[in-house]
Amino acid sequence: MGSVTSITGTSGSIANSYTYDSFGNLTASTGSTVNYFQYTGREYEGPPGLYYYRARYYDPTIGRFLNEDPIRFKGGVNFYRYATNSPALFTDPTGLIPCEQLIRNLLNDFVNPGCNPGPFNTEGIEIDGQKGGHYNYEVTSDPLSPAQITSLIALLTNPKYGKPFGPCCRIPGTGLHVENPVEQDAPNDPGLEQLTITVHIDLGNPNSGPRGFLDHIVVDGGVGHLEDLIDKIFGSNLNLDVDCDD
Repeated sequence: MGSVTSITGTSGSIANSYTYDSFGNLTASTGSTVNYFQYTGREYEGPPGLYYYRARYYDPTIGRFLNEDPIRFKGGVNFYRYATNSPALFTDPTGLIPCEQLIRNLLNDFVNPGCNPGPFNTEGIEIDGQKGGHYNYEVTSDPLSPAQITSLIALLTNPKYGKPFGPCCRIPGTGLHVENPVEQDAPNDPGLEQLTITVHIDLGNPNSGPRGFLDHIVVDGGVGHLEDLIDKIFGSNLNLDVDCDD
């Protein structure tokens, strides 16, 4: 989840180490070097023992934000919960909305614009860790009729969203990059089916013109894969997600 678990001195030896519970309470630590970046890589202010998540402060002792979510109901009906109360699965780097929920909101708004409910209402699963500056999520639709599933696949994999650059499909205006659609029978609803997709957000859409192409190459590709290389060489975990982070 991008938490700082240790820092080293100039000699390379460990100066500080940190152990947290799932909600960010420090359960053990060593060392006395000043370091403000701890749980999920955010700044710790103690006392009063709060973490700064850009839009608002988070209190790990109660596992909740201290202020209402500025985006209101787009972040869910609970304005204070952190990472949908599942901090072992999700992060909320801006204090606004977890990346996984942001992705589902964008999907639902694209499929059913306006206030109509969309088909993706079950929490997705993070897969493969951070790669190329983003996290991939496996998201599954609600049970739908076979005809609805066929229409949903046609919408999300429209060929005009694919080539000329990269695999299908990049949904314009959202940053969503949808791949690997798989339809299967709904386990508890005979006659209905569900669609599972792999999806992430790219900051730049290479199909949207020169600016989108440049953003995708420099930020999504260059910065994202540079983080991959740093992580591989130094064993770091920068928790970079250029689409959801500040």
